[in-house]
Amino acid sequence: MNIRLYRIMMTCALFVGLGFFLLDAGRVIAEVSRAHHRPNYNFLPRLHLNVASLRVIDDATPLPKHESQQMDYTPNELLKDLARQRFACEGKSGEAILNIRQASLVHHLNNYDGKIILSLTMENPAFAKTGNLSAEVYQKVTPKKGESDSDTLLRLTNLLVEDVNTEIETQLHQKFSNWLVQSNEDSSIHSAADTSQNEKNSNSARTPH
Repeated sequence: MNIRLYRIMMTCALFVGLGFFLLDAGRVIAEVSRAHHRPNYNFLPRLHLNVASLRVIDDATPLPKHESQQMDYTPNELLKDLARQRFACEGKSGEAILNIRQASLVHHLNNYDGKIILSLTMENPAFAKTGNLSAEVYQKVTPKKGESDSDTLLRLTNLLVEDVNTEIETQLHQKFSNWLVQSNEDSSIHSAADTSQNEKNSNSARTPH
């Protein structure tokens, strides 16, 4: 084989290999960056409860010190963020109590698993009944290539709280809709939508066929 051609082929192979290495490294860096980013739930519509106040009680056993110290935030802290950012108290009386009963992360030989158990109790003197919502979620993750223990723990935490968020909203709409009230913001949106629809119907009625 021509030596010059051989050198060209080897150089191309080297650059191709380097390209795949950098691409894989980029994926790892992006995933680590996402894990370190503390989720924010302000972009989601707020859940307007017919109570005057919200209280969060954390009865969960704290994570081991060596784990919590290496994490940017714990499941308990993220759950409190979720409560503050998603719930809006619109009632004139009553109280909602979010009780974090368990928020655990366990390290096994080849993976981590996590579990969150919480309850939401809604009380209002105007209602004869008390609303009692409970949620229990479980997730298991395997560390990715190049991922540190703390990054894996944060990724697991994010997945758990995402599931809690979905579970709470689903139950509120399906089973406890009488505890949800329409906010002024929601009323404005519906009013604008109704006005737009009425204008369309009016224009359609005037259009000759």
